Amino acid sequence: MYSPPAAQVTLTTYSRYYTMMTLPSYLQPKTFHHSAKRKVLHVQRVRLLSSRFLYCLHLGHEEAAYVLINSPRFDINGQIRLGVTPLMYAAKRNHTRIVQEILDRPDVETDLVDLMQRSVLHHAAISRNINMIELILGIRTASLHDQDYAGMTPLQVVILPRRVGIPYFVKVLGLPESDIFGESLEILKLLLYMRRDEFLLVHERNYDLICQAFAYKDRELILYLLREWTAAFDFARLECLNGFQEYKKDLG
Repeated sequence: MYSPPAAQVTLTTYSRYYTMMTLPSYLQPKTFHHSAKRKVLHVQRVRLLSSRFLYCLHLGHEEAAYVLINSPRFDINGQIRLGVTPLMYAAKRNHTRIVQEILDRPDVETDLVDLMQRSVLHHAAISRNINMIELILGIRTASLHDQDYAGMTPLQVVILPRRVGIPYFVKVLGLPESDIFGESLEILKLLLYMRRDEFLLVHERNYDLICQAFAYKDRELILYLLREWTAAFDFARLECLNGFQEYKKDLG
C-alpha cells in the first residue's frame, strides 16, 4: 500500500487545519461533508422507492406498488423519469386503485407537469381508458386546454390515434378500424360532456382542435363537432378551411 512522505502528510494536515480555522463553522469541510452525505442518502432512498414503484406498475404488481406509496419515505409528488409523477404514471398504466389512493392523499399536487409539459390529464388521455379519464376529470386542476411542448391539448391527444390508427393499429395489430375510431370518439364525447362550460369558453383552442380534424380529413369527427358543438366555433373563421363548404351542406 502506498504511503505518502512525511512532509506531504504534514502539509496536507496543516492545509486542512488552516481551512477549518479560516472558514465559517457552517462551511467547514467536516460539517458540510456530513450534512451533504445525509441529504444524498435521503435522496437516494426516495429515488429507489420511486424506481421500485414504477417497476411494480410496469409489471402489473399493483399490491406491491400500493405498499410502496404508503411508505413514510415515499414522495407522492416526486418527479422521476422525464418529470413524471406517480399519479401520472399510474394514470397512464390504467391502475385505477393506485390513482384513487394517491388522489385521497391530502398532500398530493395534481397541477404538476412533466418535462414534456404534459399534465396528468394528458397521461390519462394516452391510456385511452374511459373510467380512468373520468376519474382524472374529477380533479379541479385538470384542464382540457393545457398544452404540452408540441402544443397538443388532451383533446388533441385523444383524437391522434384516428390519424395513426389505420397504418398502425389496423395493419400492424390487425384491429378493426371501427373499434379505434369509435373508442376515441366516445372518449372525446366524455371529455366534452364533463367539461362543457370550459370547452365553450376557449374558442382559440377549439379552432385548433377542428383544424386538426380537417387536417386528418376525419368526416365523422368534423360532423360531430359542427352539429353538437355549434356554439363552440366561429363559423365565419372556418370558411377558410379546405372542404368546409362541403361539410356545411351536410349539416343542412
